This record gives sequence, C-alpha cells and structure tokens, in this order.
Amino acid sequence: MAAATREVSDPREVDAVVIPGGYGAALNLSDAGLRGADCEVDPSVERYLLAAHAAGRPLGALCIAPLTLGRVLSRAGIRARLTIGHDPQSAAVVAAMGHEHVPCPPDGVVVDAGRPTHRPGGAGRSVVVRGHARHGRQHRWPPCRAA
Repeated sequence: MAAATREVSDPREVDAVVIPGGYGAALNLSDAGLRGADCEVDPSVERYLLAAHAAGRPLGALCIAPLTLGRVLSRAGIRARLTIGHDPQSAAVVAAMGHEHVPCPPDGVVVDAGRPTHRPGGAGRSVVVRGHARHGRQHRWPPCRAA
C-alpha cells in the first residue's frame, strides 16, 4: 500500500484506501482469484485495511478487489454490502463470506449504507466497491440498488 511515491505505514496519514482490481488484488494481495471465499489475504494488507477501517477511513475496492476486502472484513466479523457486478459465481463468493451482494453494472458504484458516507465537515466510514474509471474525464457513477 503506498501513496504517491512513498510507502505509508499508518492509514491515519491518508484520506481513503482504494484497492485496484485485476491480477494484483486477485493473486498478489490475496489469492481470491484461486480460492474464492476461502482465500488468504497478505497479512500486512489485512492489518493495514483493518487499521484504516478502525481509523474511519473510507475503503474502496474495484473490479475483483471486493473479494479481497470482503475476506478481510468477514474475518474481523464485519459485514458489508459489496458487489462484483452481475456474475452469479462471484456473487455467491461474496455471500459465502457473509456479505450482501448488490448486483451492479460496470459503470456503477455501491456505497455501504450501513455506515455514514463522507460529508462536508466530518470524515465518514464507508465501504465503496466496484466501478471502472473513465480515464481522462470525470464520471459520476449511478448508485446501484439491491435487486
């Protein structure tokens, strides 16, 4: 986990933590791409994410990274609303971890409503998952709702 070009060991030094998707999240930060709900997360990543959560930092996860985040949260007894899109097999993995899966299109985003989201004048605690960046332009993601 790093910010800009220097490693950040204390999550209180950052405003939010976002886990990018792809092979890094699925095979390096965890082995979720191989083991699904029974995956293991790199211990230093798990400690950092839990410390960020405890510090009230918003946590974000893109693409397949909600599986990594979901595993960390479920091992700590924390339940969340997560998405992996519309894939039934991946949704089953999210459910097997004890989380609510919210179907969502690739250009959508899910915010865990069980926690206050960030608002002016105060830091919130939200779990934001899913969404593809539109490179070079701003994009407002439509909220996804439970089916």
